[in-house]
Amino acid sequence: QRQMCIRDRDILIWHGDADLDVPYLQSERLNALLTRIVGTDKVEFKLFHNYKHAADQLYSDENLGILKEYLDEKFA
Repeated sequence: QRQMCIRDRDILIWHGDADLDVPYLQSERLNALLTRIVGTDKVEFKLFHNYKHAADQLYSDENLGILKEYLDEKFA
C-alpha cells in the first residue's frame, strides 16, 4: 500500500485577520510554502476580514455551505 504524500492532498486554509491567538501571517506563510511544494491548484487560502480565532461567523450557514461544497468536490 502506497503512503499518502502531501502532494497527493488538497489543502484548505481559512484564517481570520483579527485572530489574536494565531497571527494570520502564519497562515499566509503556510500558504506560500505549500503552494511552492504542491502547486497553486492544490491549495486554497481564504483570509476572513475581522474574524477572530474560531469566530462564530466562521460557522455561518454561508461558510459551512462553502466548506461542504469544497469537501464534496475534493472527496466525492
